Amino acid sequence: MCKPVLAFVSIFGIFLALILLINSRRFNSSGYLSLFFLFSSLYVLYQYILLYSKSVTLINIFLVSVSLAVSPLYLIGPLLYWYVRSVLTDDSSLKRRDIWHFLPLAIYFIAALP
Repeated sequence: MCKPVLAFVSIFGIFLALILLINSRRFNSSGYLSLFFLFSSLYVLYQYILLYSKSVTLINIFLVSVSLAVSPLYLIGPLLYWYVRSVLTDDSSLKRRDIWHFLPLAIYFIAALP
C-alpha cells in the first residue's frame, strides 16, 4: 500500500468509527465495534507517523507526549472479543470476569508514567 494512502485510510477509518460510535444507540454491541475500528485506525496512524513521517516534531510528539494516550490500543483484541460475544449472546454488558482484559492496558499505562 502506498504511504499517503495509508494515512488517508487511517483518517477515513477514524471518521467512520466516530460516526458509528455516535449511531450506536440502537445496537449497544456496535459501540464495541466502533471502538475497535477507532483504536485500529489510530494504531495505523501512529505507525504511519513513526515509520514514514519525515517530521522530527511529529515523531517527538508521538513518542514522548502521546505514550499515555497509546495505552487504549491494548484493548483492540478485547473489543473485538466483546463485540463477537455480544452479538452471539445478545447481551452487550461487561461481566465481572472481563476485568482481566484491562490488565495489559493498566500495565502499559503504569509503565508509561513519567
